[in-house]
Amino acid sequence: ILPTVKSASFWELVLKAYNDRTLILLSIAAVVSLCVSLYEDYGPHHDPDEPRVGWVEGTAILVAVAAVVFTNAINDYQKERQFRKLSAKKDDRNVKLLRDGREQEINIREVQ
Repeated sequence: ILPTVKSASFWELVLKAYNDRTLILLSIAAVVSLCVSLYEDYGPHHDPDEPRVGWVEGTAILVAVAAVVFTNAINDYQKERQFRKLSAKKDDRNVKLLRDGREQEINIREVQ
């Protein structure tokens, strides 16, 4: 019997999904955009008649990155669960063997 491999937790899969250069660069760009927009919206030179909506762009990018990361992590988590179920079914089967000259059918885990 082979030992079972520890499966990755959901948060480990989230970190693995986020470990992509493009997503990291998008996150950095979103934070910079958010900082600049907040400075422009709440800075001393902002026209009081204009709405303060500069934060929307940076926030939208961060939300899009989070959506991509969580979608990938959820898909990986579901695939891993399905693989575990399939592997468990594969390991739980009966085999025919000869013991003391008689043919028997036993669970594969009982074979020694």
